[in-house]
Amino acid sequence: MSNYGLVTRAFPADYWTAHGDEILDTANDLHDEQWSARESRSLLAHGLRTRSLAATGGSLRQMWIQCAAFAVTWWILQGTATNTADLLGLLPRNFELVNPLWSVLAGAVILALTLHSTRWMALVPPFLVGLSLAHDWPRQGVSSFVIISALAVVVAWKGDGRPALGPRIALALAVLHIAGLSIGIFAMGLLPLLLLPLGLLTMWLEPRVLGVAAVEVLLISGAIAVSVDSMPGGELAVAVGVVSAALLLSTTLASLGNRRLERMT
Repeated sequence: MSNYGLVTRAFPADYWTAHGDEILDTANDLHDEQWSARESRSLLAHGLRTRSLAATGGSLRQMWIQCAAFAVTWWILQGTATNTADLLGLLPRNFELVNPLWSVLAGAVILALTLHSTRWMALVPPFLVGLSLAHDWPRQGVSSFVIISALAVVVAWKGDGRPALGPRIALALAVLHIAGLSIGIFAMGLLPLLLLPLGLLTMWLEPRVLGVAAVEVLLISGAIAVSVDSMPGGELAVAVGVVSAALLLSTTLASLGNRRLERMT
């Protein structure tokens, strides 16, 4: 049995199939078949770098396309899970939405197709147009729809088709989200707050974490942009300053991290 079974999951499956035995043999030989915390960290870092390079080929453009693909997939998953919770009567009263059955079914179909190939993200804009016409969405919601639609079109057109999430992981996240909503916790809404500090820790290993954080912050900036008239001056200035700094920081550092990985190829 491997002493490093958990950390080796960071490697891409095909890479591990080809080189896993050799990597484990080397790690075990170096430490007399004993577990080593230092070797675990080394394997984890090597696995994350390998996964990122295998996914993007070191291309900055592909990195951003994949970050956008993840953000769009995450957004569809979040919306579909929330609507499903509402349909099942699991939302607290202050969370209740107005979502007919068709929006839940349409969201689930588009999510399933997107988890098969990002080419299907071309269906996202008409789906969001349908939601906008069916509901009295606030302007902040419409601004998110516009940004999500633009990102979905770019991903469908320029991406390589590889899904951002696997079906099993997506299902697990949806179940966790619905469970959180049942007790009043909108867990997926915390994504930017979680990704920014995590991305700072992993920017030299997996810069796509910061890249996804940047896209999430972009969505927040869209909501702020259409709220200028309704926000007090001081509150608006703070919001714009924080969001702009977070967007600039995450975008710059994600790009730097990817360029460093590119030099390793």
